[in-house]
Amino acid sequence: MKVLEDVYRSLLDVLDDYAMKHHMSDDKKEEMRQIFYQAYLEEKLTLFLEDKTDVYAAFLNYSAQMALNMSESKQDRSYMNITYVKQFKELMTIDG
Repeated sequence: MKVLEDVYRSLLDVLDDYAMKHHMSDDKKEEMRQIFYQAYLEEKLTLFLEDKTDVYAAFLNYSAQMALNMSESKQDRSYMNITYVKQFKELMTIDG
């Protein structure tokens, strides 16, 4: 995400330079900024959703493995439950 933000800032700098050199009106410049911002937000959302999808898939895989490999030992079950809850909490955080 940091790279995406850096690219967006650089693009705005290029737009400012271009607007100054070509005497672009403030309205046109603002319109271009909005277009760039929309593209930036769409890409940021796409990256976020792809990341979350990967995390959900990994969690589901982990959950299935836990269910298939459930031990009869109380100690093993307790450890697995703690690990499962920890993984679930990490999944539910925004930053992942």
